[in-house]
Amino acid sequence: MSNRLYSKKDNEPTLKFGFWYQYPEARSLDGWDEWHQEIAKKYPIQYFVRETCSSFRYGFNRKISDVKYFIKAIFKPCHADIRKAIPRQWTDVCSLIVDVNAALIISFKKEAEQSYVDWSGTEKHQQFKAWLDAAAKWFTQDKPKLEKAMEEAYPPYPLPADMKHLKYNELYGRVNEIAKTIEDTDSKILKEMIDYREYMWT
Repeated sequence: MSNRLYSKKDNEPTLKFGFWYQYPEARSLDGWDEWHQEIAKKYPIQYFVRETCSSFRYGFNRKISDVKYFIKAIFKPCHADIRKAIPRQWTDVCSLIVDVNAALIISFKKEAEQSYVDWSGTEKHQQFKAWLDAAAKWFTQDKPKLEKAMEEAYPPYPLPADMKHLKYNELYGRVNEIAKTIEDTDSKILKEMIDYREYMWT
């Protein structure tokens, strides 16, 4: 507000045009309550009209804003990258747990890079940022490489004659080793994500 409530001389509310009370520049929370009570007593009709109109205008504008936001969200939903992690076809929840949380990490990594948060401000923020960078790198670079290596580690089909005598572990040992590495790393990152969740806002 741009005008003081009280004049320095008489400690009375300053008026515009002799009757139109003006709002103070600033008040404490208790001070605002006191101000509203005093003004309501001294200018009951003006106070009722102005405050009622102000409340109605605020409520109306807020409702319009909410409707616009709702319509916009229909055509352009928030967190589009995260929504893409959930396919339209049926997928078991055990897979979605990893895919959706990976999307959350990757999405927040982008948000963190564009935010005004000083990630070097405290030691804990530094630790979180280092974890976030490593986790995002795992899901976007390291894990895809391992998944490709796992696919390449499968024995050929149909199995050649010279490989039919090999035991299961000889045929699928490398595949299982890579799969275990992927599963363990996914689990480790998702568990750590719970501990770091309070840092995931900008």
